[in-house]
Amino acid sequence: MSRFMSAFVLAAVLSLFLAKAGKAVEEEKACGWMGGYEEKVCDVSLYRIVANPKEFDGRIVRVVGFFADGPAPLLFVSRDAYETSSTVDSIRLRAGSGEAMSALLRKNRSFVIVIGRYRSADRLLSEKESSSVVSGNIAVDSAGPSVGPWGYEEPPSSLMRKKDG
Repeated sequence: MSRFMSAFVLAAVLSLFLAKAGKAVEEEKACGWMGGYEEKVCDVSLYRIVANPKEFDGRIVRVVGFFADGPAPLLFVSRDAYETSSTVDSIRLRAGSGEAMSALLRKNRSFVIVIGRYRSADRLLSEKESSSVVSGNIAVDSAGPSVGPWGYEEPPSSLMRKKDG
């Protein structure tokens, strides 16, 4: 019985270690050095941040999303989330740099790339009774337009559909 328990405990400890090691390897793939930053920048999907806000809390992130300026500047995971006002699928953008926010405002209601420090704690869109919940905020350091699929401004001709009629 004691050999069985020892083997069971060893297997449990080993599986916990491997799970932690796997997470560290996954993070290393997502985070790397980027010019102008003294710490690693995590190039990550906005969906992943919304689903796991604590994983990137306090980290500098680079994300692509659909930007819309309204009662608060929000970065949505998709145009559909914006059109359905799904604020739980968005992150509030805060001015880290005046230039970056100006660049964002020029790209209102379009896809953008944002780099900044993410905070998961600030989840209320407003202090009113009927406030909406968002998935944290990013203090914007840098922002600009997002290019189309595979780096094209316009979809490549192989992806364009022929119009009927």
